[in-house]
Amino acid sequence: AALARDKEIPALRLLRAQVLALKGDLAGAEADARKALDSDANLPGTVNLLVAIYTARGDLDEATQSLEAMEQAGKLHGAGRELLGRLYQSHGDSARARVQFDRALADNPNRAEAMNGLAFLLASERTDLDRALTLASARTRS
Repeated sequence: AALARDKEIPALRLLRAQVLALKGDLAGAEADARKALDSDANLPGTVNLLVAIYTARGDLDEATQSLEAMEQAGKLHGAGRELLGRLYQSHGDSARARVQFDRALADNPNRAEAMNGLAFLLASERTDLDRALTLASARTRS
């Protein structure tokens, strides 16, 4: 009812997106999750839900292209960059994933999932184990 009255409550919108996803309404879930992300780029769980929706629909390429266009237009920040990093990671493009995780952390150094993603990449590639440990340690304290 609150959302129907145009009251934008990001956590409520994310909850509705999760319910819609569970009911199989992936288009509705994506729309609500994107609105939640637009309203609160730091809302936990939003990026994970979007990745799950794109994976379930098999839309990883389309989602990646859409986010790349937003990045080129200078409209992608924080959680959007984290999402693009996760999509690159799912494509096996760890170099571009690292760049996006770094950019997400530049926007907000406390983005837990970006820290986690970057720590995982650095550790798995054994490229900067000290930084990976620092990121992972910060992640466990947040």
